[in-house]
Amino acid sequence: MMNRNIMMKTTETLKAIRSLSQDLKERFSLSSTPTEEDYARLVDMSAMAKTCAGHFSDDGKPGAGLIEQDDGRLAIAAGPGVVSSPEKGITLNIDEESPLYFDDDGGLAINPTQKLSVEFFEGLSQENKGHLFNWFNNADKMDPSVTPLPEFTQANSNTLGSEIAFSRDGLRLVVGGKPGSIFRTYLLERNPEGWSIIYHVAHDNLSTRRPLCINGNGDIFIIGFNNTSDMGGYRISREQEGEWQTLESMQKPANGAIGMFYANSVSMDSSGDYLVVGSPGHEDNKGSCFLIRGLDNRSEQRFTLPLPVANDSFGTEVCISADGRTFVASAPGRNDDNGEVTVWQRFGEKWVMHPPLSPDGVAGKFGASLSLNNAGDMLAVGCPEEEARRGAVYLYHRCNNKWEFRAKLTGDASEGEQFGLRVALSGDGGTLAVSSPVGKNKDGIVTGAAWWFGEDLKFRQRLLAEDGMVNHRFGQSIALGRGGNLLAIGAPGAADTGKVYIYE
Repeated sequence: MMNRNIMMKTTETLKAIRSLSQDLKERFSLSSTPTEEDYARLVDMSAMAKTCAGHFSDDGKPGAGLIEQDDGRLAIAAGPGVVSSPEKGITLNIDEESPLYFDDDGGLAINPTQKLSVEFFEGLSQENKGHLFNWFNNADKMDPSVTPLPEFTQANSNTLGSEIAFSRDGLRLVVGGKPGSIFRTYLLERNPEGWSIIYHVAHDNLSTRRPLCINGNGDIFIIGFNNTSDMGGYRISREQEGEWQTLESMQKPANGAIGMFYANSVSMDSSGDYLVVGSPGHEDNKGSCFLIRGLDNRSEQRFTLPLPVANDSFGTEVCISADGRTFVASAPGRNDDNGEVTVWQRFGEKWVMHPPLSPDGVAGKFGASLSLNNAGDMLAVGCPEEEARRGAVYLYHRCNNKWEFRAKLTGDASEGEQFGLRVALSGDGGTLAVSSPVGKNKDGIVTGAAWWFGEDLKFRQRLLAEDGMVNHRFGQSIALGRGGNLLAIGAPGAADTGKVYIYE
């Protein structure tokens, strides 16, 4: 996710390609990292350029990271870790001082201080100019194609995709649905051929919601059961020595009560050492949340709001950071249903509560959804009933151990779309996905919708299911993986079993 500037030389030649270069200039600040295949095509096209010689920027040098060869052709600076195309004379430098590098997801990226020249594109054929323009034009958007998933047999009574969660690396995805007579949760794994089901577990417990969470490695996942006729609980599934198993016993609070909606929401850190469980029905709907330390030799710590009142519903949503040092819980019923969010931060073994967060003025169900980045210093809070249910997402940043308001986002949502019902923040905090199952398509039909905010959290794109129909509920669930470059969206009302769409 890198900024790139085109350095232009005022020449007669440049005027001839002014239209193309202006379009490229406007689109050269990209929000998604090009893949290695993208660069391979870019390098191959540049090798065919015949008029790339000369000085290409105002400082009299080729664009940074580019060198002018003896024959007057353009190359990318060479160094250790070179990937080359000998027949074309083009090299890619991937050493520490290179303008190019591999990011954490294995994609090639250009350092933000580097620049390319418009003349770089001059010698391309019209066909290759078209390819290149198309790549730049779409590089800041999620791939509209949807990765096919395997067939789900005996799925969840038209509700598959009500709940989804990615492992941190995006290689495993856990998928569930709303209650039916038989409820199944599937664990999928990505391989070179696509996605395959590696494990599934069936349940017959009746609940109004079955939230999911998964640890960073994807070898532990949790299913919550907020049973209305019981106190609720959660089950643990884990992989040990290559074999998956689900514990038969339901994990419950030490001093629970019927109707407390224990495990209405669940969130686990990357290591799997910390689990936060929300219980919004506890004690006349005042609500509580529970911090579980260690899934085997578990210890339990209960957290409540200061001066709680009935129907605060504290614990409706919970989220813990990947590093296990920050967790947040919402009380959307607090302050006359305007909502409030509280953050706790761990110092050693002690958890310290920060002052509560709430928007200025009247909101609506602030805290209906929550998402933290990996370090726990950036927070997205959904507020779907604000402004005639148009909705909003509030962003906060922790600086010097104080939480500060950063921005309010609304995308292009219209009245009634409830923007912010679901939110997902990438690990680095640079990408945000927002969804609502009552979002509208281009014809105003309620099919569900999602919104993608790319680099610097700028609005980039509204996502719709290409096969979306009324009550499709596209956006009922949402998850980001692989540094924000992988997006999963659940549509439990689609087809006969519900669907999950995966975008890259």
